Amino acid sequence: MKRQIISLFICLMGLSASAGILTDIFYTVENIADNQWRYDYTVSNHVLADGIGQFTIWFDYTQYESIQIASDTALDTDWDQIVWQPNETLLNNGGFDALALITPIDVDETISGFSVSFIWNGPDEPGRQFYEIVNPDNPSEVLDSGFTVLIPEPFSIGLMIVGMCFLKKWSQ
Repeated sequence: MKRQIISLFICLMGLSASAGILTDIFYTVENIADNQWRYDYTVSNHVLADGIGQFTIWFDYTQYESIQIASDTALDTDWDQIVWQPNETLLNNGGFDALALITPIDVDETISGFSVSFIWNGPDEPGRQFYEIVNPDNPSEVLDSGFTVLIPEPFSIGLMIVGMCFLKKWSQ
């Protein structure tokens, strides 16, 4: 029984290792064609009492270009979204920024539908990005920051469950 509890604890720790303390921005990535890709984002507020009123996701100037907003149009009434392009000459990263127009993302609330398309110039496929949650009244005040977290594909989740069952059986 003790081994089972330890195995379960290790699995759960592995699941939560990528989770942020205050906020999370999860992503999926899809190859549209050739080097054209799309990120879909889900933003979660775990404990920021004032909510998430503005966030910025950064795009490395050496790997991204032609960033375009591709978000669900249902977000347009609640969020002002902008992008700026990476500039390799000036060594400036690009960005995707979203500002709540009415209500921020409250504690224990999650909002999906934020998306961008872009041209990928990096190796392999695009991965995690640095993000910042900022105070909308003072954008230089960073309330939280971290790296976006990949949402596992359904196959990965199934594989993880099989692995947990194997651990349980093995530990008996």
